[in-house]
Amino acid sequence: MAFVFDEQKFRTESEEFYRTYPADVSALEEKLNERYRKEDGVSALVQKRWTYEVISQECEVKVFRYCPFYSEIITGRERNSVAGAFPPIPGLGCWTSKTHYPVKEFDDWRAPYVEKDLIFAEMMVDYSHHYADVEAVMHRGFQSIRDELANKLEEHVRTADKVKNSEEREFLEAALAACDAAILLGERFSDKAAELLEEETDWSVREQLERVRDTAKRIPRYPAGTFYEALCSVWFTRELCTSMEGSGFAVMGHYDRILYPFYEKDVREGALTKEEAQNLIDCLVLITDVRWSHTAETSGTNASLVIGGCDAAGNVIFNEVTRLILNSFLKYETSSPKLEVRISAAHPEEYKKIVAQVAALGRNALSILNDDVLIEAHHRMGKNCRIAGFIWLAVARNPSCPMNVIQGRFCI
Repeated sequence: MAFVFDEQKFRTESEEFYRTYPADVSALEEKLNERYRKEDGVSALVQKRWTYEVISQECEVKVFRYCPFYSEIITGRERNSVAGAFPPIPGLGCWTSKTHYPVKEFDDWRAPYVEKDLIFAEMMVDYSHHYADVEAVMHRGFQSIRDELANKLEEHVRTADKVKNSEEREFLEAALAACDAAILLGERFSDKAAELLEEETDWSVREQLERVRDTAKRIPRYPAGTFYEALCSVWFTRELCTSMEGSGFAVMGHYDRILYPFYEKDVREGALTKEEAQNLIDCLVLITDVRWSHTAETSGTNASLVIGGCDAAGNVIFNEVTRLILNSFLKYETSSPKLEVRISAAHPEEYKKIVAQVAALGRNALSILNDDVLIEAHHRMGKNCRIAGFIWLAVARNPSCPMNVIQGRFCI
């Protein structure tokens, strides 16, 4: 049941679907509006819980015949959208922002300066460049995270001052609803694949639909166990956040670091060939590129993929998954996702030469990040490993920094 990537069929199918965007979700939005009018004064956290429930229960999901990954939730987003902006863009993910707009004072302040081209400031804070902890979901699954949250909520209800701590309770309830939504959506993708199988006659497509059917009801609910499941988990989690949060989750993840153990295990056990792994990576790398309609005005898809660098022990990362990812960028000369290459003097010449080949294409938004300089600079400035929501790594020669941290995105 190996996956063989057909680029042209994948592009054609994606174009036929995404050209219909944005979908009309006005009935669901009005349903949320009506509930908000009836329960006037509820917090944004309560509204987020409602949004998770409506999206997971009532929005359509799309399973593609020529893509083995499942993530497309029809929430009313525009085709070219990063999900995070003010004024809020179309779609249910931004519904809370439409009723809770806390930055009018900032808008009033910035207006004369923007008019005179003295500053460029659309938003008071950054709503677009975020990272979902895809690694936690990949290793734990949403069920485990949900169980932990349920225990915290039970303890909170038992011990907390209900008046002073209502915000904490509402946060935990919203987080539980988010986990429930993720689990339910996985089951719905499984059901959708089963539905498509009833009429599918192409046996190569049937094999992949069966794979989605059998995988989606387990991933991301439970931990990933194979390379394919790990890819499904990290991609689903990132796209879930982008669709449901009204914020742009730009960072896909440090893929060659987090995916290599699954690749190595599957290849060693004979469950995966390098050829199939390349096909899977090829498809995943192209998803954001084909989703967007590229024009002269397109600024980018707000997706970035990190490779290279080092692990939590300071060990250099350059492995077979790194090669597979770079192969895809060389093969398709894609402009998206943005490739963030972490590099150091300790990296082999092979890595540097392949990166140079990608740069020579002149097609990608390529960032080359010097680990030797950047990591040391942050520590020299006294920064901890965890900075502003991103997680930084210490180099091995700096024993003062705790090494049991997870790399998120190596750039500010």
